[in-house]
Amino acid sequence: MNKFLSSARSLGVVLLSVGVSASSSAWSFTEGDFFATSPFGTEINRYSQAGTFIESLAVPSTLGDSTKGLSFGPNGKLYAVMSTSSGYNVITVDSAGSFSNVASGSTYVEGNLSYGKIGFAPTGGFYVAGQNDLISFAPGSSTGTPIFTDNQIYDMKVLPSGNLFVLTAYSIKEITSTGSFVRTVNSSIGLTDARGLEYNSATNDLFVTVLGNSGSGYSQTMRLDATTGIVEATTTFSYGDDIALTKTGQVVIGSRTDAPRIFDSNLNQIGSIGTTPQMFVTQFSAPVPEPASVLALGLGGLALLRRKRSRL
Repeated sequence: MNKFLSSARSLGVVLLSVGVSASSSAWSFTEGDFFATSPFGTEINRYSQAGTFIESLAVPSTLGDSTKGLSFGPNGKLYAVMSTSSGYNVITVDSAGSFSNVASGSTYVEGNLSYGKIGFAPTGGFYVAGQNDLISFAPGSSTGTPIFTDNQIYDMKVLPSGNLFVLTAYSIKEITSTGSFVRTVNSSIGLTDARGLEYNSATNDLFVTVLGNSGSGYSQTMRLDATTGIVEATTTFSYGDDIALTKTGQVVIGSRTDAPRIFDSNLNQIGSIGTTPQMFVTQFSAPVPEPASVLALGLGGLALLRRKRSRL
Protein backbone atom coordinates (compact mmCIF):
# COMPACT_ATOMS: atom_id res chain seq x y z
CA MET A 1 0.00 0.00 0.00
CA ASN A 2 2.77 2.45 0.89
CA LYS A 3 4.61 1.71 -2.37
CA PHE A 4 1.42 2.40 -4.30
CA LEU A 5 0.82 5.64 -2.41
CA SER A 6 4.39 6.74 -3.04
CA SER A 7 4.11 6.04 -6.77
CA ALA A 8 0.78 7.85 -7.03
CA ARG A 9 2.22 10.81 -5.13
CA SER A 10 5.11 11.08 -7.59
CA LEU A 11 2.57 11.24 -10.40
CA GLY A 12 0.71 14.08 -8.71
CA VAL A 13 -2.33 11.94 -7.88
CA VAL A 14 -4.20 12.92 -4.73
CA LEU A 15 -5.60 9.97 -2.82
CA LEU A 16 -8.19 10.81 -0.21
CA SER A 17 -9.54 8.88 2.77
CA VAL A 18 -6.54 6.56 2.79
CA GLY A 19 -6.17 4.89 6.19
CA VAL A 20 -2.67 4.33 7.57
CA SER A 21 -2.09 2.72 10.94
CA ALA A 22 0.37 4.22 13.38
CA SER A 23 3.09 2.20 15.10
CA SER A 24 2.47 3.44 18.64
CA SER A 25 0.11 1.27 20.67
CA ALA A 26 0.13 3.83 23.50
CA TRP A 27 -1.32 6.68 21.44
CA SER A 28 -4.55 8.10 22.81
CA PHE A 29 -6.48 11.32 23.44
CA THR A 30 -6.77 12.27 27.10
CA GLU A 31 -8.73 15.30 28.28
CA GLY A 32 -6.42 18.30 28.55
CA ASP A 33 -3.50 16.79 26.63
CA PHE A 34 -1.55 19.15 24.39
CA PHE A 35 -0.46 18.31 20.86
CA ALA A 36 2.22 20.19 18.96
CA THR A 37 4.12 20.09 15.68
CA SER A 38 7.09 21.71 14.00
CA PRO A 39 7.48 22.37 10.25
CA PHE A 40 10.99 20.90 10.53
CA GLY A 41 9.69 17.34 10.83
CA THR A 42 6.78 14.96 10.36
CA GLU A 43 6.02 14.19 14.00
CA ILE A 44 2.96 15.01 16.07
CA ASN A 45 4.01 15.31 19.71
CA ARG A 46 1.73 14.64 22.66
CA TYR A 47 2.13 16.23 26.09
CA SER A 48 0.22 15.97 29.35
CA GLN A 49 -1.87 18.85 30.63
CA ALA A 50 1.08 19.68 32.90
CA GLY A 51 3.32 20.01 29.82
CA THR A 52 5.27 16.76 30.19
CA PHE A 53 6.23 14.99 26.97
CA ILE A 54 4.40 11.68 26.54
CA GLU A 55 5.16 10.42 23.06
CA SER A 56 5.70 11.27 19.41
CA LEU A 57 3.74 9.89 16.47
CA ALA A 58 5.41 10.01 13.06
CA VAL A 59 3.20 10.92 10.10
CA PRO A 60 3.95 8.62 7.13
CA SER A 61 5.95 10.40 4.45
CA THR A 62 3.30 9.41 1.90
CA LEU A 63 0.99 11.98 3.51
CA GLY A 64 3.28 15.00 3.36
CA ASP A 65 6.71 16.52 3.81
CA SER A 66 6.27 18.41 7.10
CA THR A 67 3.65 19.03 9.78
CA LYS A 68 1.86 22.36 10.09
CA GLY A 69 -1.33 23.52 11.85
CA LEU A 70 -3.38 21.36 14.23
CA SER A 71 -6.99 21.41 15.42
CA PHE A 72 -9.47 18.93 16.83
CA GLY A 73 -12.63 18.53 14.77
CA PRO A 74 -16.16 18.06 16.10
CA ASN A 75 -15.79 14.33 15.36
CA GLY A 76 -13.07 14.09 18.02
CA LYS A 77 -10.28 13.48 15.52
CA LEU A 78 -7.09 15.50 15.33
CA TYR A 79 -6.69 17.34 12.02
CA ALA A 80 -3.25 18.35 10.75
CA VAL A 81 -2.10 20.23 7.67
CA MET A 82 0.83 18.57 5.88
CA SER A 83 2.88 20.54 3.37
CA THR A 84 3.76 18.87 0.07
CA SER A 85 5.89 19.87 -2.90
CA SER A 86 2.74 20.88 -4.80
CA GLY A 87 0.52 22.22 -1.99
CA TYR A 88 -0.82 20.52 1.12
CA ASN A 89 -2.87 17.65 2.48
CA VAL A 90 -5.27 17.75 5.41
CA ILE A 91 -5.03 14.55 7.42
CA THR A 92 -6.82 13.17 10.45
CA VAL A 93 -5.49 11.09 13.32
CA ASP A 94 -7.90 9.14 15.51
CA SER A 95 -7.42 8.10 19.14
CA ALA A 96 -5.93 4.78 18.02
CA GLY A 97 -3.24 6.52 15.97
CA SER A 98 -4.63 5.74 12.51
CA PHE A 99 -4.17 8.33 9.78
CA SER A 100 -6.48 9.33 6.92
CA ASN A 101 -5.92 11.85 4.13
CA VAL A 102 -9.23 13.72 3.90
CA ALA A 103 -8.53 16.83 1.79
CA SER A 104 -5.91 18.57 -0.30
CA GLY A 105 -5.12 21.87 -1.96
CA SER A 106 -2.60 23.52 -4.26
CA THR A 107 -1.69 26.51 -2.06
CA TYR A 108 2.05 26.37 -1.43
CA VAL A 109 2.13 26.31 2.38
CA GLU A 110 5.83 25.42 2.37
CA GLY A 111 6.42 29.01 1.28
CA ASN A 112 6.53 30.19 4.90
CA LEU A 113 7.08 28.27 8.13
CA SER A 114 3.96 29.88 9.64
CA TYR A 115 1.53 29.00 6.85
CA GLY A 116 -0.87 26.09 7.16
CA LYS A 117 -2.96 26.85 10.24
CA ILE A 118 -6.42 25.24 10.39
CA GLY A 119 -9.66 26.13 12.18
CA PHE A 120 -13.19 24.73 12.38
CA ALA A 121 -16.55 26.35 11.67
CA PRO A 122 -19.68 25.65 13.77
CA THR A 123 -21.09 23.72 10.81
CA GLY A 124 -18.23 21.20 10.87
CA GLY A 125 -16.42 22.63 7.88
CA PHE A 126 -12.92 24.00 8.27
CA TYR A 127 -10.53 26.67 7.00
CA VAL A 128 -6.85 26.57 6.00
CA ALA A 129 -4.65 29.68 5.83
CA GLY A 130 -1.69 29.98 3.48
CA GLN A 131 -0.01 32.42 1.13
CA ASN A 132 -2.59 35.14 0.34
CA ASP A 133 -5.67 32.94 0.65
CA LEU A 134 -8.10 31.70 3.25
CA ILE A 135 -9.53 28.42 1.94
CA SER A 136 -12.91 27.11 3.08
CA PHE A 137 -13.80 23.41 3.12
CA ALA A 138 -17.47 22.49 3.39
CA PRO A 139 -18.34 19.58 5.71
CA GLY A 140 -17.31 16.32 4.06
CA SER A 141 -15.63 18.02 1.10
CA SER A 142 -12.09 17.10 0.05
CA THR A 143 -11.66 20.24 -2.05
CA GLY A 144 -11.61 23.78 -0.70
CA THR A 145 -12.58 27.17 -2.11
CA PRO A 146 -10.63 30.41 -1.52
CA ILE A 147 -13.07 32.87 0.06
CA PHE A 148 -10.78 35.73 1.11
CA THR A 149 -7.55 37.13 -0.30
CA ASP A 150 -5.12 39.52 1.38
CA ASN A 151 -1.41 40.09 1.95
CA GLN A 152 -0.01 36.95 3.66
CA ILE A 153 -2.82 35.24 5.55
CA TYR A 154 -1.48 33.37 8.58
CA ASP A 155 -4.38 32.50 10.86
CA MET A 156 -8.12 32.64 11.45
CA LYS A 157 -10.54 32.24 14.36
CA VAL A 158 -14.23 31.53 14.04
CA LEU A 159 -16.65 33.61 16.11
CA PRO A 160 -19.81 32.16 17.69
CA SER A 161 -21.78 34.02 15.01
CA GLY A 162 -19.97 32.11 12.27
CA ASN A 163 -18.00 35.16 11.17
CA LEU A 164 -14.21 34.95 11.26
CA PHE A 165 -11.29 37.02 12.41
CA VAL A 166 -8.55 36.69 9.79
CA LEU A 167 -4.94 37.52 10.58
CA THR A 168 -2.72 38.88 7.82
CA ALA A 169 0.88 39.98 8.21
CA TYR A 170 -0.28 43.52 9.06
CA SER A 171 -3.94 43.44 10.11
CA ILE A 172 -6.85 41.65 11.75
CA LYS A 173 -10.03 41.68 9.70
CA GLU A 174 -13.49 40.35 10.39
CA ILE A 175 -15.26 38.64 7.50
CA THR A 176 -18.42 36.60 7.04
CA SER A 177 -18.30 32.84 6.54
CA THR A 178 -18.51 33.43 2.78
CA GLY A 179 -15.64 35.93 2.75
CA SER A 180 -17.42 39.28 2.73
CA PHE A 181 -15.47 42.03 4.51
CA VAL A 182 -17.04 43.33 7.73
CA ARG A 183 -14.42 45.51 9.44
CA THR A 184 -10.77 45.92 10.42
CA VAL A 185 -9.68 45.63 14.05
CA ASN A 186 -7.21 48.49 14.30
CA SER A 187 -4.52 47.68 16.87
CA SER A 188 -3.56 50.78 18.83
CA ILE A 189 0.16 50.12 18.20
CA GLY A 190 -0.09 48.45 14.80
CA LEU A 191 0.89 44.96 13.66
CA THR A 192 4.09 44.02 11.86
CA ASP A 193 4.76 40.48 10.67
CA ALA A 194 1.86 39.04 12.65
CA ARG A 195 1.76 35.24 12.88
CA GLY A 196 -0.79 33.73 15.31
CA LEU A 197 -4.31 34.59 16.45
CA GLU A 198 -6.72 33.42 19.15
CA TYR A 199 -10.07 34.77 20.34
CA ASN A 200 -11.75 34.45 23.74
CA SER A 201 -15.45 35.06 23.10
CA ALA A 202 -16.19 35.11 26.85
CA THR A 203 -14.02 38.19 27.37
CA ASN A 204 -14.02 39.61 23.81
CA ASP A 205 -10.23 39.49 23.80
CA LEU A 206 -7.94 38.81 20.86
CA PHE A 207 -4.45 37.39 21.35
CA VAL A 208 -1.95 37.94 18.56
CA THR A 209 1.74 37.14 18.07
CA VAL A 210 3.91 39.46 15.99
CA LEU A 211 7.55 39.19 14.98
CA GLY A 212 7.41 42.98 15.17
CA ASN A 213 9.73 45.84 14.39
CA SER A 214 11.60 48.55 16.27
CA GLY A 215 8.40 50.54 16.68
CA SER A 216 6.25 47.91 18.41
CA GLY A 217 9.04 45.71 19.76
CA TYR A 218 10.29 42.38 18.50
CA SER A 219 8.59 39.04 19.16
CA GLN A 220 5.60 40.45 20.99
CA THR A 221 2.42 38.69 22.08
CA MET A 222 -0.45 41.10 22.67
CA ARG A 223 -3.95 40.95 24.11
CA LEU A 224 -6.33 43.31 22.32
CA ASP A 225 -9.87 44.42 22.94
CA ALA A 226 -11.60 42.83 19.94
CA THR A 227 -13.95 45.78 19.52
CA THR A 228 -11.60 48.75 19.88
CA GLY A 229 -8.20 47.19 19.12
CA ILE A 230 -6.73 48.72 22.29
CA VAL A 231 -3.71 46.76 23.55
CA GLU A 232 -4.47 45.55 27.07
CA ALA A 233 -1.39 43.42 27.82
CA THR A 234 1.91 42.42 26.18
CA THR A 235 4.77 40.01 26.68
CA THR A 236 7.95 39.11 24.83
CA PHE A 237 8.43 35.56 23.54
CA SER A 238 10.99 34.80 20.83
CA TYR A 239 9.32 33.97 17.53
CA GLY A 240 5.92 33.41 19.13
CA ASP A 241 3.63 31.89 16.51
CA ASP A 242 0.53 29.68 16.76
CA ILE A 243 -1.77 30.26 19.74
CA ALA A 244 -4.22 27.93 21.48
CA LEU A 245 -6.73 28.90 24.16
CA THR A 246 -7.39 26.33 26.88
CA LYS A 247 -10.82 25.65 28.38
CA THR A 248 -9.78 27.63 31.47
CA GLY A 249 -8.70 30.68 29.46
CA GLN A 250 -4.95 30.10 29.51
CA VAL A 251 -2.93 31.02 26.43
CA VAL A 252 -0.52 28.51 24.88
CA ILE A 253 1.99 29.81 22.33
CA GLY A 254 4.30 27.88 20.01
CA SER A 255 7.67 29.06 18.70
CA ARG A 256 10.23 28.01 16.10
CA THR A 257 13.11 28.61 18.55
CA ASP A 258 11.68 27.74 21.98
CA ALA A 259 9.45 25.18 23.62
CA PRO A 260 5.79 26.29 23.76
CA ARG A 261 4.86 28.37 26.78
CA ILE A 262 1.67 28.68 28.82
CA PHE A 263 0.48 32.13 29.91
CA ASP A 264 -2.41 33.38 31.97
CA SER A 265 -4.89 35.79 30.39
CA ASN A 266 -2.69 38.73 31.45
CA LEU A 267 0.22 37.13 29.55
CA ASN A 268 2.22 36.16 32.61
CA GLN A 269 4.09 32.91 31.96
CA ILE A 270 2.86 30.09 34.20
CA GLY A 271 4.34 27.04 32.52
CA SER A 272 5.84 25.42 29.46
CA ILE A 273 5.27 22.40 27.24
CA GLY A 274 8.12 19.99 26.68
CA THR A 275 11.67 21.09 25.97
CA THR A 276 11.88 21.35 22.16
CA PRO A 277 10.70 24.10 19.78
CA GLN A 278 7.17 23.49 18.48
CA MET A 279 5.38 26.10 16.33
CA PHE A 280 1.82 24.75 16.16
CA VAL A 281 -0.20 23.82 19.25
CA THR A 282 -3.66 22.64 20.24
CA GLN A 283 -5.38 20.99 23.21
CA PHE A 284 -7.74 18.04 23.31
CA SER A 285 -11.17 18.43 24.84
CA ALA A 286 -13.73 15.68 24.38
CA PRO A 287 -16.54 16.75 22.00
CA VAL A 288 -19.80 17.71 23.69
CA PRO A 289 -22.72 15.65 22.30
CA GLU A 290 -25.24 17.64 20.30
CA PRO A 291 -28.62 18.11 22.02
CA ALA A 292 -30.27 15.87 19.43
CA SER A 293 -27.78 13.10 20.21
CA VAL A 294 -28.36 13.46 23.93
CA LEU A 295 -32.11 13.33 23.35
CA ALA A 296 -31.77 10.26 21.17
CA LEU A 297 -29.64 8.59 23.83
CA GLY A 298 -32.21 9.46 26.47
CA LEU A 299 -35.09 8.12 24.42
CA GLY A 300 -33.10 4.99 23.61
CA GLY A 301 -32.35 4.44 27.28
CA LEU A 302 -36.00 4.95 28.15
CA ALA A 303 -37.08 2.42 25.51
CA LEU A 304 -34.52 -0.08 26.82
CA LEU A 305 -35.80 0.42 30.37
CA ARG A 306 -39.37 -0.18 29.22
CA ARG A 307 -38.33 -3.39 27.45
CA LYS A 308 -36.59 -4.62 30.57
CA ARG A 309 -39.64 -3.85 32.71
CA SER A 310 -41.92 -5.66 30.28
CA ARG A 311 -39.86 -8.81 30.80
CA LEU A 312 -40.19 -8.73 34.60
